[in-house]
Amino acid sequence: TGKLACANCHLAAKQIDVRLPHEVLPDTIFKTYIDIPCKYEKRKQPLASGEKGALNVGAIAVMPEGWKLAPKDRLPKPIKKEMKGLAWAPYSKEHPEIVVAGPVPGSKYSRMTLPVL
Repeated sequence: TGKLACANCHLAAKQIDVRLPHEVLPDTIFKTYIDIPCKYEKRKQPLASGEKGALNVGAIAVMPEGWKLAPKDRLPKPIKKEMKGLAWAPYSKEHPEIVVAGPVPGSKYSRMTLPVL
């Protein structure tokens, strides 16, 4: 949808920017970038203790059928380095084209890299 999926905060309606290649060869790993523009140094979220803390973000990517998260053993080193600390996981075995990430610190992951096969 091009929007963040967040049930508990004001970011639910925030527009995001998704960048991906226009053409891809079969059985090729490619990167998709998800940019989440926000003023992370100014925005705060409530913590379990009731205090305000740094804003976390997450993403849900719904891709076309046949697309799936690239296996870790096939990722090139530059992509691994770009994704350091960010873990994507399939939503379910029945829907490998839906993947989720987060919550992660928004100040560090305002741009998420999603490797797709």
